[in-house]
Amino acid sequence: MAINLISPGIKITEQDQVASIPASGATVGATVGMFRWGPVEKATLVTNETELVNQFGAPNATNVVDFLNTANYLSYASAAFVSRANTTGLLNATAEATTGSGTAGTGLLVKNDDIYEGSYADGSGNVGPWIAKYAGALGNSIKVSTCPSANAWQSNLTGTWTVGAGNTTVTSANGAANTELVVGDILVVSGRSIKVKSITNANTIVLEAAHLTGATGVTATRRWEFFDSFDLAPGASTFATSKSGGISTNDEMHVAISDEDGLITGTSSTLLEKFVAVSKATDAKGESGGNNYYKDVINNTSKYIRWMDKDNAGTYLGRVS
Repeated sequence: MAINLISPGIKITEQDQVASIPASGATVGATVGMFRWGPVEKATLVTNETELVNQFGAPNATNVVDFLNTANYLSYASAAFVSRANTTGLLNATAEATTGSGTAGTGLLVKNDDIYEGSYADGSGNVGPWIAKYAGALGNSIKVSTCPSANAWQSNLTGTWTVGAGNTTVTSANGAANTELVVGDILVVSGRSIKVKSITNANTIVLEAAHLTGATGVTATRRWEFFDSFDLAPGASTFATSKSGGISTNDEMHVAISDEDGLITGTSSTLLEKFVAVSKATDAKGESGGNNYYKDVINNTSKYIRWMDKDNAGTYLGRVS
């Protein structure tokens, strides 16, 4: 309201000397909460809700309040440092109870990158070849499948095989299915490819779906579960062959990571990541000159797993140069 003075007096005027108004979006906050995925006790900068989901997982009934509080803050602020709280019983899913045991993993808590690099990157974890990158039940849904050779990619089964039209049981009188197949492999019989559900014994295989036409006394071919997701069988890399005097080293391997139970994507057996023709040689280089040693490639780029130890899938070469 304007004030006009008609007699001597004092006029007070307020003038804002601030050159600019700071935007509330420039504010960076911090929060600690219960989340389903992501590093534990390690502050991570997140700038929006999409990043929050990608790094710390979508909410469920247990952590919906913590998640929504953080998401709400990010809706008007530029960023927030988010730290996942350590809770009782929190573990990363592991491949085995102990390396080479073949028994189901019992879990190990590896909170974040710093803990992994300081304590487990040298292979001293003794929990099998792989561990879920982050702790929590989502890791139980992760399946890691390796294809370390051309024979693991595809091979013919011993003996001849018979299956009735519309049946799921494939039989042989002289087979070796219990040593040549694993559950999840693809069995090709008379041109039809069907995934193996179970292996009863050397001479009996049960398929996930019925064989439509049937076949009698034919040769059967097994293929790696993720055969159709990779273009070629693993073999010898150009780098390893050049360093070994032209001798084929068969250093390549394929690695497939899938959401076996569907807890991550909502659809079981969804392929999450694949690593094509990574090398078992520790000094391997790719076609562009970058590091191609499978351990380093996976640790540097996978969103779902870390390397923990060498497994029994093929020969590990060490240096080839």
